[in-house]
Amino acid sequence: MDPDPTTADALLERIEAMLSGLTLPGDERAIVAILEHATADDLNEIVTRVDLERLFAKVDDHLIGADNFTALVRLLTARVPDLHVESRARVVGALQLGRTKRVEEELVAAILLATHGAELSTLKNEIDRSGTHHDLEKLVFSDIDSEDLREAILAHLTREAATISPRTWKVLCDIDDTVFARLHDHRYPAMTVYPGVLAFLDELDRGPGMVPDEMGDLTFVTARPTVIGGFIEGHTRQALIRAGVPPSTILTGSLLALTSHARMADRKLEMFNRYQLLFPEYDFVFIGDNGQGDAEFGRRMLEMTPEAVAAVFIHDITGYDPHET
Repeated sequence: MDPDPTTADALLERIEAMLSGLTLPGDERAIVAILEHATADDLNEIVTRVDLERLFAKVDDHLIGADNFTALVRLLTARVPDLHVESRARVVGALQLGRTKRVEEELVAAILLATHGAELSTLKNEIDRSGTHHDLEKLVFSDIDSEDLREAILAHLTREAATISPRTWKVLCDIDDTVFARLHDHRYPAMTVYPGVLAFLDELDRGPGMVPDEMGDLTFVTARPTVIGGFIEGHTRQALIRAGVPPSTILTGSLLALTSHARMADRKLEMFNRYQLLFPEYDFVFIGDNGQGDAEFGRRMLEMTPEAVAAVFIHDITGYDPHET
């Protein structure tokens, strides 16, 4: 008996066959039609299993002919209510891999705005834990160029945060001389992981309640500068993984911020402000050291939003100075 040509497996096989070689405009239109008429369950199965990056790269808008890519994105925008959280995260992740056009930004906004409550927190965390420099902060503040869309997204995140209870923690952690002995602390060989620091971070990640929170709320905040393509961030992430840290989000600094401890603190405060806008349903814990402006950053966090900062921990590597910490 021949297989049902309308099942998810059969539809996916047809799509992959059209993407495997030269994808003609007729193939592009056929792919859009398949996704348009698929059931909600089949659509989610396809989105979960297909190579979305290749799909978005091979379906084009043509100078002469149909704008099939725009049709694809608008079709997905119309079908956002049918997509599960995992599917929504996969679509957003694939759209981040190139320069986002306005129609793509509208799809990203539609996905975020159609997601509510605890599912929105799950979606944001799925995007943020991509394992690359394509995280939620980059998506909202860099990839999305449209101020109106960004403001609508941030307003939605703020409204939805009020529906989340109980609040738990996002753990923000410096890297150099906090996780690794690297710059100013010469008591250990360079790049030594401090004894006990991974267990400490793990316990903080579990959250403040008697019942352990979902793991994965550890985010690193570093003065190491952002480089196009995420090279330094990728190198840093691999160093952390080799040290035993699970894949985590990394918020990076800038070359200008490296010129003084005050500018390092300013840059980290800017990153914290953005991150708090993205995750307003969380409280925050910060772990740093007193070698590069982290104490100043921690103090300013507490002064600016004392209600949202659960604790600040400063690793003393220079000798305690009450005027500094």
